[in-house]
Amino acid sequence: MKYYWGLEEAKQELQRRQRDDKLREKAESILKDCPLPEGQYGFLARHVASARFEDVQFQTRCRESGLKAIWLEFSEDKFVTVNPSKMRLIKIRVYCGKGKRGGDKLISGYLVDPRKLNFLNGVPMNRIYCKNGEPLTKVHREMRNSLGLNNGNVLDISKWLKSIGPAKQYYPKFFMALTHRGILFESFESPGFPTLDKFNEEVVIPAIEETIEKLGVEPLIVYHPTCISSEEEAKILNYYPKEVLSYLNTQGLI
Repeated sequence: MKYYWGLEEAKQELQRRQRDDKLREKAESILKDCPLPEGQYGFLARHVASARFEDVQFQTRCRESGLKAIWLEFSEDKFVTVNPSKMRLIKIRVYCGKGKRGGDKLISGYLVDPRKLNFLNGVPMNRIYCKNGEPLTKVHREMRNSLGLNNGNVLDISKWLKSIGPAKQYYPKFFMALTHRGILFESFESPGFPTLDKFNEEVVIPAIEETIEKLGVEPLIVYHPTCISSEEEAKILNYYPKEVLSYLNTQGLI
């Protein structure tokens, strides 16, 4: 996708746009009740704010660049087993370094009984309960605590998104908010997942183009995570640091 900005460039552009009263007035006339704050913010949008390496890197990148990290949640979205980003919240893979033969040493487990996964299709993410009886959202909050990630910077925007409609309708407004309220840290690349490629073609790209058509500028999106190889990127997106093991073990979750 061609619409990524460099982080420093995006920061400068964000500051410029926040001084552009005409742009802000035009955008706000469309957004109205959008809950995203406006300021020097970095946003990471996930169904449930979690504790993977990408979350740690996101907080670090924001801190080092002078942005305040905000996690945006869509916890009322429905779970489906075919969505890899939702499955990552259920099947936990903890990275414990390299094995004797050089491969990744992992400890894996499911937060819910894997035999019940298919019965969870269609259940809102925030109504899924883990093997210890706690809500999925709470378990991820506790894992975040074990890494020192700020749970006070989590904002659930489910009600706003659902009030707009399906993804084809809410993505344009979401991107319009990202023209001036903050910077989205995200990768819309999805090699090996045809359904996600189709989603990008039918939803993401048209939403960006609509934003440009209506506001004259594109959303501020910085590629995330930053890494030196596709293997490292896969690790950052999919694995949890070993510090979460203590909590998971005491709860009988892994």
